[in-house]
Amino acid sequence: MQDVLRVIDRLGSVGRLVVGGIAIATVAAVFYLVTSAGPASYVPAFTNLTPREAGNVQAALASAKIPSKLGGSADTVLVPSASVNAAVVAIDKAGIAVNGQHDGYQLLDKLSMSSTDFQQNVAMKRALEGELANEIQNIAGVSDATVNLAMPQQTLFLADQKQATASVMLTLSGGGFSDVAVRGVQRLVANAVTGLTPANVVITDQAGSLLSSSDGGIGDAAASALSCYLLCEAHRLGVPARIFVRMLLNVAIEGIVGAVPIAGDAFDVAFRANRRNVRILRDYFDGRA
Repeated sequence: MQDVLRVIDRLGSVGRLVVGGIAIATVAAVFYLVTSAGPASYVPAFTNLTPREAGNVQAALASAKIPSKLGGSADTVLVPSASVNAAVVAIDKAGIAVNGQHDGYQLLDKLSMSSTDFQQNVAMKRALEGELANEIQNIAGVSDATVNLAMPQQTLFLADQKQATASVMLTLSGGGFSDVAVRGVQRLVANAVTGLTPANVVITDQAGSLLSSSDGGIGDAAASALSCYLLCEAHRLGVPARIFVRMLLNVAIEGIVGAVPIAGDAFDVAFRANRRNVRILRDYFDGRA
């Protein structure tokens, strides 16, 4: 320190002013760089989250000592730009499903050697439900899906064995969801569960409207085939035009109104176009029409 002071004394007044100016300029430059940098810039790391997913993500990031905050729309979690990769790794390590994905077979990784049979069965069911929901969400027109499985325990006697059932709730993203797609979802779920048939898979949309039928669409197809057969037979037998038009109107009314969810099913049960047409033909040939 004394050597430094002796060097400064030899510099003279001008030299000391120059050294002092350089020191002050250096301190000012460091101060400016520190203050102008401001807080770390935050960028989106996880988007399109549900409130529950956002909360789980922030809790996991806090455990990993990674700062985070919600974006303006509350469905986005922001992290410092330098911590994006670390945040993704932390969330993956925590086994949290994001971006609309459901927890699937990764749930089985959380089981310990001391897990009971009951815990393993519950985890397996939840994992299968999550995997099925993720697959269904990949279908065009579906933005979210929830699958619930009811799988009874195996019994010693087949007569006492209860059938497996399933319910699927779809959040549709606009547009129609065809009957073919509904039956496809029924078969997708049924083929993933032992003992589950498509007829035991009930599908509804976010409004609670029933999309599936208990016969998987076979009943509607059979009714349509019978309607066509009756009309063809009426034409072959040469019934008057007024009789044929009445029968055709019955089929058209049932087809149009029957397409309305829930109310259409009730209308089909009450109206029964084929029975009406059989009665019309019988009355005609008996001379009552």
